[in-house]
Amino acid sequence: MSSTTIINDQLWQSFFFIDIEQHTSIRNLYRVAPNNLLKMQYDNRLQTDCLPELNSLCADFAPLISEIVGESLKPQVGWACVDLPDAHIKMHRLHPDIHVQVQIPLTLHLTEEIGYSYCTNVEVNNGSTDDHNPISIDTDDCVHVKHMPRSAIIYKNSPRTFNGMLKPIPLDTVRETLWLNYTS
Repeated sequence: MSSTTIINDQLWQSFFFIDIEQHTSIRNLYRVAPNNLLKMQYDNRLQTDCLPELNSLCADFAPLISEIVGESLKPQVGWACVDLPDAHIKMHRLHPDIHVQVQIPLTLHLTEEIGYSYCTNVEVNNGSTDDHNPISIDTDDCVHVKHMPRSAIIYKNSPRTFNGMLKPIPLDTVRETLWLNYTS
């Protein structure tokens, strides 16, 4: 049974969102031979295409995510990423077509250094016209969410804010995540 914590008016963390069987099944979908559906998309970032099984999960979770954010949502797309050491999900704003984005950590253990940051500084969020190049973001400008196995980090993209990781993935560490996007 999951429990959800409201972090602010557009960010939630739901603990034990998926059970261990779902966790293992999702990981095996793209990791275990003969599947191995990961492709290098960016430097040190392996990513699946939009697989029917992950899109189906996105649809299955839509009612629960809708209930958490208090709005009716439509599933958009699901994919998985494995971010390798030294990968860096730089601070960026999501595309405006994404109304809600969910991260479900697929790692096996909590690692402090692979959390995700959401900028709460209005001046920073409104100060740049480039979605991939914010003005300077300090750690104090953000709320930081732990990348806890089997939890869900639920982010409502309104107003659009910069989000990402303030530092690269540490050496000897991997960040594995199922990403689900929803429209309104």
